[in-house]
Amino acid sequence: MNETEHGMKRSLGSLSFRSWLAVTAAAFLLGVRPSACSHLSGSRPNIVLLMADDLGIADVGCYGNTTIRTPNIDRLAAEGVRLTQHLAAASMCTPSRAAFLTGRYPIRSGMVSSNGYRVLQWTAASGGLPTNETTFAKILQDKGYATGLIGKWHLGLNCESSDDHCHHPLHHGFDHFYGMPFSLMGDCAQWEMSEKRAGLEHKLNLCFHLVAFAALTLTTGKLTHLLSVSWMPAIWSTIVAILLLTTSYFVGTLIAHADCFLMRNHSITEQPMHLQRTTSRFLKEVSSFLKRNKQRPFLLFVSFLHVHTPLVTTEKFLGTSLHGLYGDNVEEMDWMVGRVLDSLDTEGLTNRTLIYFTSDHGGSLESQVGNNQYGGWNGIYQGGKGMGGWEGGIRVPGIVHWPGVLPAGRVIQEPTSLMDVFPTVVQLAGGQVPQDRVIDGRNLLPLLLGQVHHSHHEFLLHYCESFLHAVRWHQRDRGAVWKVHYVTPRFDADGAGACYGNMVCPCSGDKVIHHEPPLLFDLSRDPSEAHVLTPATEPLFYEVMERVAQAVRDHRRTLSLVPLQLDGSDNSWKPWLQPCCGPFPLCWCDQESDSLRGPTPAHPAAPWAVRALSAQAKVLRVRPALAMGPRPPRDRAAPAASLSLLRIVCLLLRTCELKAAGALKPNILLIMADDLGIGDLGCYGNDTLRTPNIDRLAEEGVRLTQHLAAAPLCTPSRAAFLTGRHSLRSGMEARDGYRALQWNAGSGGLPENETTFARILQQEGYATGLIGKWHQGVNCETRTDHCHHPLNHGFDYFYGMPFTLVNDCHPGRLPEVDASLRAQLCHYTQLMVLGILTLAAGRACGFISVSWKVVMGLACLVVLFFVSWYSSFGFVARWNCILMRNHDITEQPMVLERTASRLLKEAISYIERNKDRPFLLFVSLLHVHIPLVTTKEFLGKSQHGLYGDNVEEMDWLIGRILNALEECGLTNTTFTYFTSDHGGHLEARSEHGQLGGWNGIYRGGKGMGGWEGGIRVPGIVRWPGVLPAGRVIQEPTSLMDVFPTVVQLAGGQVPQDRVMDGHSLLPLLQGAEEHSAHDFLFHYCGKYLHAARWHDKDGGRLWKVHYMTPRFHLEGAGACYGRGVCPCSGDGVTQHSPPLLFDLSRDPSEARPLSSSTEPRYQAVIATVGEAVRNHRKTLSSVPHQFSLSNILWKPWLQPCCGTFPFCSCSQDGDHRET
Repeated sequence: MNETEHGMKRSLGSLSFRSWLAVTAAAFLLGVRPSACSHLSGSRPNIVLLMADDLGIADVGCYGNTTIRTPNIDRLAAEGVRLTQHLAAASMCTPSRAAFLTGRYPIRSGMVSSNGYRVLQWTAASGGLPTNETTFAKILQDKGYATGLIGKWHLGLNCESSDDHCHHPLHHGFDHFYGMPFSLMGDCAQWEMSEKRAGLEHKLNLCFHLVAFAALTLTTGKLTHLLSVSWMPAIWSTIVAILLLTTSYFVGTLIAHADCFLMRNHSITEQPMHLQRTTSRFLKEVSSFLKRNKQRPFLLFVSFLHVHTPLVTTEKFLGTSLHGLYGDNVEEMDWMVGRVLDSLDTEGLTNRTLIYFTSDHGGSLESQVGNNQYGGWNGIYQGGKGMGGWEGGIRVPGIVHWPGVLPAGRVIQEPTSLMDVFPTVVQLAGGQVPQDRVIDGRNLLPLLLGQVHHSHHEFLLHYCESFLHAVRWHQRDRGAVWKVHYVTPRFDADGAGACYGNMVCPCSGDKVIHHEPPLLFDLSRDPSEAHVLTPATEPLFYEVMERVAQAVRDHRRTLSLVPLQLDGSDNSWKPWLQPCCGPFPLCWCDQESDSLRGPTPAHPAAPWAVRALSAQAKVLRVRPALAMGPRPPRDRAAPAASLSLLRIVCLLLRTCELKAAGALKPNILLIMADDLGIGDLGCYGNDTLRTPNIDRLAEEGVRLTQHLAAAPLCTPSRAAFLTGRHSLRSGMEARDGYRALQWNAGSGGLPENETTFARILQQEGYATGLIGKWHQGVNCETRTDHCHHPLNHGFDYFYGMPFTLVNDCHPGRLPEVDASLRAQLCHYTQLMVLGILTLAAGRACGFISVSWKVVMGLACLVVLFFVSWYSSFGFVARWNCILMRNHDITEQPMVLERTASRLLKEAISYIERNKDRPFLLFVSLLHVHIPLVTTKEFLGKSQHGLYGDNVEEMDWLIGRILNALEECGLTNTTFTYFTSDHGGHLEARSEHGQLGGWNGIYRGGKGMGGWEGGIRVPGIVRWPGVLPAGRVIQEPTSLMDVFPTVVQLAGGQVPQDRVMDGHSLLPLLQGAEEHSAHDFLFHYCGKYLHAARWHDKDGGRLWKVHYMTPRFHLEGAGACYGRGVCPCSGDGVTQHSPPLLFDLSRDPSEARPLSSSTEPRYQAVIATVGEAVRNHRKTLSSVPHQFSLSNILWKPWLQPCCGTFPFCSCSQDGDHRET
């Protein structure tokens, strides 16, 4: 995101930080130590590190998951840098986190074992992160940072006594700690999956049986006089047996008391912890830490307990995902990430904070009970948690977010490591990486900033405990990433991909396979490690093996002997080290205040989810995290959740009507782009144009993938949108010739007897506003009758263009209005001039007996003819390119460079004025129609020239409007909809490149009534708390469906005196209906039916029949280059008999026409669609043609004008401009 976008939001501190970054970068490049710049301490960034627990890389939307909703994490990736080959240094919690904090392989600090204990087993064990290890927190603390850790630690606590806290976070550089010194586990919740309870119960029961047998034997021997012993051994044996039996019975409770507790700094605050309120307490601690330290640089490490078993999920999220308890827990974690981001926004810290998100290792495949999967998904990568070599165990998400510094949306595919965070944050803080030890991490900043193209890691080694399982070699000169496996686990059963029946796969012994020769994979071609290379298949096999082996030898020379912290006695329970509040061993206390016992009030922007009311309705939480700027708190959010609950009861259970209470009516915000291609947006597959705000709407709402315009051109498409009827029914479609209104001073337009959704909502008490483009006509008989004006069609406020943006509005651009007519008039003028010259030559040579007066008179008439039409077109900018507020012209001609800011200001002002009553706001953007007027702040910013710049500016405008909703507290009470009026304009080209949009895989574009590219448009609907976030609907829907949808929302009645072609989207959006209400959709080009679509719901097929298609110029070019758009009839089209048939459910790009020989149902489909067409035509009636020649031509008496006609000129929004 560029500087201009943040210009109004960014603080002076942020600007000075930019300066600091430049100094640091220069120092880096010139070889100056970063610490030389450390005097700029006031400008150092805040650092927030977010680490999930056991999260699979493919559990996150930005890494390919399309069914688990993670909008907040995805937004971090969209606005930051995403690392695709980010690697944990170990595949288990304790060693991975030790490496993360120290920047060193865990084998260097002894945070590994050699006997099967892979992590710390008890809080009361003496092992832990050694006191001589230096964490990044320690260095940042020395540099004046406030350092906090909230959440999981799992790196030890005590060494010799229960309160020495030698391994405690506060002994490792953190000056505030609130969380679990251990780790969440199934035993904390007496869960069906137990990490320790089951094993201990088995051992205790075995010991009980042995001791009980001994006691029984001693007692029997004593009673039968077979043993001459005293009663004491029998008594003590019996007592021990009873103790063992009692302990085995209560072992689960004892474990929960021993390991599952919370600490604040050195004090235990809750033992055992109350799991259901831990989430809210952690979030409150985060918010409190940020508030306390916002005036100084800080490091905050938020170490989530999610998504480790037992997957503790608050009631509000249970049952809301598509993936059971695990999916619920992931989505709650994402919500927590959103709350952390909200807190940063609230404190105004976002733009001064580097945010990093990751997981400590891959998802746990073995976390299964029966058919229920309680562990993560690692995508295409083989293996999972506990597997030191396979990618699934060590490849993790890596997202770095730093607005204004790091490029938004960048993806880095170089090998990077969690250990790299150490040197990165140390340099950012102006610190010095320790020189007295080997640091394995590498500074990420040069890679993140684009100063280098390759990672500094040539080799990365992958350990499992103390055993080297695999090595990765990044051969930069060849662009290859080689992976050599020396040891791999034996899966149970063979080929299962995991060690089911065990908690994790072992690292050594008979449960692993030693490979000789080692396995070799080329990850650059085979990231899933599916194809083992051999000397026969890879010529470089031996070269790679030798090079990697040499790297291993070199690495091992850097290792030194250290005590192993996870071996033997260091990893066993010692009662004298047990942290305990209350009498041992029944440790119990709750020092948290009563105010924490209830649920923490939700942030206004992120209400808690409401549990399902029925099988058809689940109200999901959504955090509307806007892409720009800090957002102040709002005052209307408190009732938002309750209103959402009442609203969904009304809509789904049909027990009341929304119109019964005006307070329940949602605000409605409709945003329509102009000429935008469906393939221009990130959420529809574009990975090069940056549209984070629109993409976020899709993440937080419902995305329609088969959303269709009713016409492929502006005027008819918008008429259908406003009325819910095919434009043919209102006469707003071409019969022959003109396909859109050409002049403000034409008499055609949306008829007065047509009912728009704005009119109905106005009658229902809504404030109704239109900001932007109208293009539905203005006047009928006089320049002030305004019969077609927005205020005559239900809008009570209008600010914008009554016409449309065209090239003629921009000086120096090729003319667009009536371009073909201009060419004809020019041709006629040339013929007349040729006639006059011929006549004059004949007269001069005596061949024609005509007086010179006649010749001169005719010449004057030709000159007058030329001047009259040429000058009139010269006034197009003055006559068509105007701005109006309600009925008054405010700027004529409009100043293009300031139009976008004015429209934005009007939209924000409208929202602010009407925030206390229900409103409809239709924001009809001028973007991205040619001439692509783009402010200088966005010029040259995209990868796709002027068109790309204009798209990205449009997305920014949308972000500002969403910000306005947020600031007024209206997000959760507003139904927001985004679309385009039709497909991208393929023929819009210049010598500098493409000026029109991209329609993705879909054939055709603007003006083509049948091909998908002309009519398939984005369709995004967001309504937090009512519509499910992240849902994708692949059913056929239409822009005409918006009419009945918003009318129903407002409590109005759809007109019963006319045919309505749209159907309410609400049942489909809310999941009450599985299929669209459309069986057939008809696709017109002008008055000609070019195609029809049949949604065969029973057969699960989507058929498309083409009766006419345009002839492309050149043939096969995919567009009609040389024309403005493709024609609808005449010799510019091909009529198909028999019609073309496509199965869009299998061939959405319409590349393979079917025939009777390739599709058995061909004739049946053609007949069914033909019958539907006949039935449809019976519903049509004759209406006045609004695009007739008499209606379309310019009429001077209808010309809107301020000033002296024809030199119309004024500027009531700024300084008056004389002609």
